[in-house]
Amino acid sequence: METAIDYYEIGKVRTITASYAKNLFHTSIGTGTGRFVCPECGDYVAFVRGNNVKPHFKHAKQNETTKDCERRVNSQSSYTSIHEKLGLPLYLRNYSMNQYELCIGFYKLGYKLLHNIAKEHAKINIRPFEMVHSIKRENNYLLNQSNFLPESTTLLKVDYIATKYMIQCSNLKYESQLKERWGGFVEGILSDGALFTYNEYGGRKIRINDEITTGTEYLYLCKNEHLLLGNESIRHSFCGTIVVFNGAKLEELSIYKINFTPQNDQQFWRLIKLCRDRFKVSLVSKSASIVPIWPPTVLNDNHIGCLRKYNNFILLKDSKNDTAVSSYVGATSTKLSDKVIDKNTKLLEIYVPSSGLALAIHGSYTMLQKSSGNIKSYRNSIRVHDRNNKELDVQKNRILPVEKTIRIFSESRCSILHTHGGIFTQYKLNGSSPLEINNLAQNDEIIEISGGRHHNLLRFNGTSDSNNTLVDERIIYNMLTRLNGPYVSPPYWIRKLTIQLPPNSKLRGLLRYYLMVNRIPVEGLKVLKVMSNQRKDGIEDEFISQ
Repeated sequence: METAIDYYEIGKVRTITASYAKNLFHTSIGTGTGRFVCPECGDYVAFVRGNNVKPHFKHAKQNETTKDCERRVNSQSSYTSIHEKLGLPLYLRNYSMNQYELCIGFYKLGYKLLHNIAKEHAKINIRPFEMVHSIKRENNYLLNQSNFLPESTTLLKVDYIATKYMIQCSNLKYESQLKERWGGFVEGILSDGALFTYNEYGGRKIRINDEITTGTEYLYLCKNEHLLLGNESIRHSFCGTIVVFNGAKLEELSIYKINFTPQNDQQFWRLIKLCRDRFKVSLVSKSASIVPIWPPTVLNDNHIGCLRKYNNFILLKDSKNDTAVSSYVGATSTKLSDKVIDKNTKLLEIYVPSSGLALAIHGSYTMLQKSSGNIKSYRNSIRVHDRNNKELDVQKNRILPVEKTIRIFSESRCSILHTHGGIFTQYKLNGSSPLEINNLAQNDEIIEISGGRHHNLLRFNGTSDSNNTLVDERIIYNMLTRLNGPYVSPPYWIRKLTIQLPPNSKLRGLLRYYLMVNRIPVEGLKVLKVMSNQRKDGIEDEFISQ
C-alpha cells in the first residue's frame, strides 16, 4: 500500500506516501504505535522498510470484524460507483420528546425506476451482516411511492443494532441498478456505540475514517457509559433514549450530546486514541472544509445540490498546504487541480455530471448533484396579528379576524397590497413599526411584495362562524394529500384526533393511513395541531387552508 494517514502532530493528520515515510523513519513502524491509518478502512497499518523490500504500508491480519478494504493485497473488492463503495448512511432521528430511532437513508431513485420496481411488487430486505446466536432479525419494506420518496432521500427505520447491515432486493432484475445507487451495506454500530452529527432532529452517523473536531457537538449512541464517566475532557449531557433489539434483548440505550474539550496535550492524545480505537475516526483540532461560493447551492447534510453542471466554484479551507481533493464519478477517482488563494485557502472549479460526483478529503466524502430548480430571490419573514395581538397563521384562505382588523409585522422593508372591492391600496413597511389594516371584508386579499415577487398572505372568505367544521376537514384533507414530506412518525395526539372525526370523513381515513404506515408529513402536523387545539379548547378563530 503506497499511502497512509499519518498522525504526525497533536490534532493534525496528513496523507503521506511510503517513499516520503522512508526519508522520515529509518526502521519499520508497527501497527501498535497507532501512527498510521489506512485511508480506506480506518484500521491501523504498519510502515514496512528493509534492504530487500520496497517501502510500503501494510494491514494487520484480516478477521471477521475487519472492514473489507480494496487496499489489501488479497482484496477482492471492486466497485462500480462511489455509493457501492461507501454504502448508505445511518441516521439517528428524534421522533418525539427525548425519543430516538435508527434509520437508514435511502438515496432517491427517480420516478421512472421506482415506478417500474413498484409494478414488480419488489421489496427491500435489511438484515445483519452476521446472525448472532442464530437470531433472525430483519426489516422489510415494499419498494413503492408509499415507502420511498422518488426525488429525495428516504429515512426508513431499523429496529435492531448490527455492526453492519446488508441491503438486498427481492427482485434480482433490479439488483445491479439498486447496488449502483445504494451499494449493498450500511455501516452499523460498533461495540462501544457510534458518533453522529448533531442537530435538533438527530444526525448522520460519522463514517469510519471521517474526521471529527474538538469543540464541536456530536450525538453519541452509548452502549456503555464508562467512556464518559470520569472523563473531564468529554463534556456530555443526556438527550434521550432509543429502544432497539441488541441481539436477543430489547434494550433501552442512552443518547448523549458530547463535546471533546481537551485541556492539555496529554488529554488530547488520549482522546485521539479513544476516538480511533473505539469509533475508528480521526479527532483533529480543525478539519478541512469545502465552501460553495458560486452559483448558490442547496446544502443538506453532506450533500450539495448544484444549480448547474459547469463552473461550480468551491473553496477548500485547510491549515495544511498539502491537502488533496479527489473527485469520484462512478468508481473513477481523479485528483482535482486547484488555485491557491492564500496559505489556508484554495479555489476549485468543478463540473458536476448528471450522475453526480463525490469529493473526497482525508477519507471524508461530500456528494455533489445537479439539483432541479433556479436561483430564487429572498423571501421576507412576515407575522400577522389580530386586534387582540393573537398571531394568525399566514394562509391564503381564512375567516375574518376579530373586529375585522389585522396588524402586520415585517423583519425587513417590503410592500403590502390590500385589495378591497376591486380597489388596490399599497402600504410600505420599513421593518420597525407594524402596519394596521381596518375594515376588512369578505373576499379581501392581503399580498406581500418582496424580492421583486408577489406572495399571497391572506384571503378572507367568510365571517366568524363556529359551524365550519366540515369545510375545515375537506380543505385540510386536500392540503395534506399534496404534501410529499419530509416525514416523521405520527405523535400520540394524531390517534386521538382521528377518533374524534366522523366515521365517513375522508380526513379520518387519511389519518388512519398515516397511523398504519407510521409516517406523516411534518408540515401536515402544524395544520392538524391547530385543528386538535380547536376541538380541545374551543378556539373561535378556526383554521381554514386552501
